[in-house]
Amino acid sequence: GQSVWILKTSPINWRKYLWQKYFSLLMPTLLIGLILVLFSVRILDANPSLMLRALITITLISASCTGLAVGLGARNPRYDLNDAAMVTVSLSGFWYMISAVITILLLIALMILPDLMRYMSWGWRWMRLIQHKDRVIAPAVTIVLTLMTTVLPIEAGIRYLKKPAR
Repeated sequence: GQSVWILKTSPINWRKYLWQKYFSLLMPTLLIGLILVLFSVRILDANPSLMLRALITITLISASCTGLAVGLGARNPRYDLNDAAMVTVSLSGFWYMISAVITILLLIALMILPDLMRYMSWGWRWMRLIQHKDRVIAPAVTIVLTLMTTVLPIEAGIRYLKKPAR
């Protein structure tokens, strides 16, 4: 925390720094998530279609949450804390947790939306009209949401770090 001035005064490319940090944090997060999902799907004896969607979902969740963590961490740094665990109970940590939970819930909801629409469409005429469009709309919105929660926080962090020291 107290030695951040070294990074601030060095001729560092903040974009490259944050994106390298993102990818170095994404790999262990993604690996742990994929292992957990594979074991869960195996224990539940789910069909291959569900396994594929679960793997895609955990990949998107890992990408989004890692982007939020890196971006919000760069945007709202806490250099004054002596204990790194105190970041989780700070206002920045709270906003990260809230935005990550909302992102996870939205991504899961969007991934199950096509199946939910098919199950609920029985007897509901208006649901049958959009039954086939949800196979295109839900994945498109999912990809857009993942890109927004990955790129926008990191870009906000880059803009914050490029500002002159206060």
